Amino acid sequence: YEELKGIMTLRSKPELDALNSGAPFTLPLQGVSNGDLKTQVSAILRQNTDGKMAISIFNTSGINHEPDAKNSVKPVYLDNNRIVLDSINNQIGLKGGLKEGAKFINADNYEDVYYVHKYGESYCIEHHDKSPIKIDNRTMILYHVPETSQVAFLGNIDFKPALSEITNKYLYAKSKMC
Repeated sequence: YEELKGIMTLRSKPELDALNSGAPFTLPLQGVSNGDLKTQVSAILRQNTDGKMAISIFNTSGINHEPDAKNSVKPVYLDNNRIVLDSINNQIGLKGGLKEGAKFINADNYEDVYYVHKYGESYCIEHHDKSPIKIDNRTMILYHVPETSQVAFLGNIDFKPALSEITNKYLYAKSKMC
């Protein structure tokens, strides 16, 4: 329950709106390792029409398909310390609105910052200091909010007019009808 509650809280944040309503783009499988474990994990980029983006990288290491076995998260590190953004038909990149130098922030840690870099015709995301990228949860979520985008308020506004305002308007309307 607590894990689901945490996920729903994360998805309700205005800066992560692309997780809920963004168009999905499948990224190539990302190479990861942890000691002698070498595998690949899936990643998806979602982009809203206002330019907000979210990248989800799914850490499937430690998942066991045996009914009696306990599943646990095993931390992994991305190969070459990069998240590869090249996609089928190259839909992501400058044509897709992604610019070199765009800033992405880890949804779990606002101080964990990443930037888009271009190497030849390929785009990738690297840590601000180019240090190793560690995924120690089931999902790592990075988000980007362009400077020109407005972060919408998604909360509730309680407006309760005074009863006297409602009553007075009713009485005024009734007196005009007679």
